Amino acid sequence: MDQFDMKSYRPVSKLTFISKFMERFAVSRFHEHARAHRLFPVHQSAYRSCHSTETAIVNILGKIFQAVDSDKVCALVLLDLTADFDTVDHSILLTVLKERFGVQKGVFDWFNSYLEGRTQCVSAPTGRSEPVELTCGVPQGSVLGPVKVIAYTEDLHTATNKFPSLHHCFADDSHLLARVAINDVNLARRCLESCVTDIHDWCARRRLQLNPEKSELIWFGSRTNLDRLQAMHTTNHLDQADIKPIDCVRDLAVLLDSSLSMREHITKVTSTYFFHLRRLHVLSRILDIDDLRSCTDTCRLLQLCARRSVRHRISAAAA
Repeated sequence: MDQFDMKSYRPVSKLTFISKFMERFAVSRFHEHARAHRLFPVHQSAYRSCHSTETAIVNILGKIFQAVDSDKVCALVLLDLTADFDTVDHSILLTVLKERFGVQKGVFDWFNSYLEGRTQCVSAPTGRSEPVELTCGVPQGSVLGPVKVIAYTEDLHTATNKFPSLHHCFADDSHLLARVAINDVNLARRCLESCVTDIHDWCARRRLQLNPEKSELIWFGSRTNLDRLQAMHTTNHLDQADIKPIDCVRDLAVLLDSSLSMREHITKVTSTYFFHLRRLHVLSRILDIDDLRSCTDTCRLLQLCARRSVRHRISAAAA
């Protein structure tokens, strides 16, 4: 982490145990209310039961494979919001909770009290600044904060419904999919640009900002169609910046390449496993073979390694 880059720093929220306990209770009731009235969009994952990274990536990959199997090309645009947890406007959030989620009376007052009165200060080796009251943002590390973020962006799909592109969100990451025949690539590109422009306007109304530096574009297709794409204009324009297509993107911890061979992802996973195996080989000097056989999962093995490592250090220090 570059200590001189301001983007490397994030505010830390100091929350008590009792506050998190109350937030967990409030989240469970809020989810029950949202499920009963179907208030959350179908294609919004994260911070909800049965809506994890696995369901999101399976949904996206399924649509991509269908397009490629139909001899079409598929464009995937990955949009990233800049510090959305820190830029959530409190007044707009309360309006959304009241008008779109039906939060009324005492419950509304409780949500309002949760947001107001929070302060933030900057601490450095030379001293600490005076606390400043926050008028935007939700506390990171809280239980209720992420749920408020997805409620805040619940109607993002209204900016994409009028376009033939497919839309899926995971937390603050938005996915746009366009599946067309190879001869309609220009039509898909213009459609995606118009869709991104509408999303940009929606973000401006919600006081959010798209991050062009972290936004990515990739085209999927058969080898023949990918070769034909090389001679076409496939770059997308976003907020005075051009998003050029790349051959591999990282989406929800999965590396996707244009040909869908998954070679990049397999290489990354195997290298990670070999790294941990080498670490276990170093620890094998303080572990017995019977202990290794008795470990049925990685968690028990790592806990055992940690305990044996501490005992080994204590014995060495005593000697």
